[in-house]
Amino acid sequence: QLSQFWARMEELGYVEGQNLEKVDRVDRSGDEDRPAADLNALAMELARLSVDVIVAPTPPGIRAAMDATTSIPIVMVAAGADPVTSGFVASLARPGGNVTGVVGSQIQLEGKRLQLLLEAAPTVSKVAILEEALGGGSSPAVEASREPLDAAARVLGVALVFERIETREGFNAAFEHAVAEGAEALLVRNSTLANQNIDRIIGLADRYRLPASYVRGINVSAGGLMAYEPRSSDIARRAADHVDRILRGARPADLPVELPTRYDLFVNMRTARSLGLSFSRDFFAQVDEVIE
Repeated sequence: QLSQFWARMEELGYVEGQNLEKVDRVDRSGDEDRPAADLNALAMELARLSVDVIVAPTPPGIRAAMDATTSIPIVMVAAGADPVTSGFVASLARPGGNVTGVVGSQIQLEGKRLQLLLEAAPTVSKVAILEEALGGGSSPAVEASREPLDAAARVLGVALVFERIETREGFNAAFEHAVAEGAEALLVRNSTLANQNIDRIIGLADRYRLPASYVRGINVSAGGLMAYEPRSSDIARRAADHVDRILRGARPADLPVELPTRYDLFVNMRTARSLGLSFSRDFFAQVDEVIE
């Protein structure tokens, strides 16, 4: 993703060693050969260096940068974050602080994902929604995050059953309950718990023969039926445009947060055949990548 960011920066006239100094601080916690890095420490180091802009490509990185500085501009390059519900900005149109950027909010996409799932499996009348249980019970924030799905379901004429997972041990029971409630398909919401247990979810969807929509294309490569996600190269390149505007004098508070303009629909045909699905010509015309 960031390779596209730097390519766009070069197109805009920024050349490292001439008019651009790039300072990388990378979280190596996923690298078994290195000790886990502390994002807060990395962000504080960048703040002490008084860089002109901090580019943050993940929600945890955005939060760490916000904790480190309220004055240095922070540009988000995040494919899965909802900046308003996450508390990064006051609103998309008026960020109001030192944070702006381009984000692919999964909450904004969920109505479309539900629509595409029903186009792929048009006989479905009830869909299970798999989500992480944050804060224990229901709350105004939880209800607000579900509204795009509820609104889409009303238009599409399907019922939803929400299955909230608190721990990795809860997936089996959630699937059993969803099927007992009559769910015929599954939509997986973006969450840390789901992302960490995606292989288990794919396996359970296969066991219960549920056509399922996932958050990322890599989930389809792993055996999931389908995914619809923002094109990461689009997010990265447009984030570079934000950085350019800031370096030319724009204030982050005045730069609206942008959503992606390009999206990709992934479909795993082997999984589709195993579920007995036969896609219509109209649906297949929307598919960007077919995985066999």
